[in-house]
Amino acid sequence: MKIDLHVHTTFSDGRLNPKQLLELYSKHEYKCISITDHDDISGYQEAINLAPEYGIELIPGVEISTLYKGQDIHILAYYFDQHNKELIEALDFIHKARIVRAKKIIDKLDEIWGFKIEMSYLFELSGRKDIIGRPHIAQAMIDFGYCKDNREVFDKYIGDHCKANFPKESISPQEAISIIKNAGGVSSIAHPMKIQNNEIVNEIIDLGIDGLEVYYKFLHESERLYYTNLAQKFGLLMTGGSDFHGMENDYISFGEYSTPEESLQKLKQRVGRI
Repeated sequence: MKIDLHVHTTFSDGRLNPKQLLELYSKHEYKCISITDHDDISGYQEAINLAPEYGIELIPGVEISTLYKGQDIHILAYYFDQHNKELIEALDFIHKARIVRAKKIIDKLDEIWGFKIEMSYLFELSGRKDIIGRPHIAQAMIDFGYCKDNREVFDKYIGDHCKANFPKESISPQEAISIIKNAGGVSSIAHPMKIQNNEIVNEIIDLGIDGLEVYYKFLHESERLYYTNLAQKFGLLMTGGSDFHGMENDYISFGEYSTPEESLQKLKQRVGRI
């Protein structure tokens, strides 16, 4: 059975809407996916009633942006109560912070390099009034001819260590873990290698995280082995996914990746779904 527990739609920074995403995954014979949009569960909610038509089991999911020691840490959540008030309020807070951050970034791009980008254009790209991320800014920079591709945008201008990047105001990993737990869900550190600091990974484990994204599609084998050993050492769930956004590179070898069935089974066992 083909499984992917980390995918994005137009309700965050993905290119496909929920229906298009389900069509694609069904065409490639996936039987279980989790829509894990950034700080938003609207895509999941829209897809709930559509998924059975495509023969796909849809798992509740979201990728929550947190801030720890000045660094963005993404926490995946699964099987939570989508109506939990504390969770909804936290996601709303992060949404508003994203808009403030985007304004700071485009102002800095103008101040340093004279790049002119309007917030209205970013909203047009996202298709929504409450979801703007760095990928939308990157697309605008490419559209206006300031850069040739995403790599150039992030390497030179808005990547984590660039002059025009600003850490967004957000909740802490500890708050996210607590909120997810109170909503009946399971938490997992997303793409741990992107943190680039395994001391921080260990500190978040100490905060009570439930899992680690060991089967992230883009982990090198040496990294996968390291995080597998770490997960086993601390008795963590091992989750995984492709982090599909619908970008051009995402279609290269699309359909070959699958989260191991054992990973899904253990996730279900943890929340009593088996």
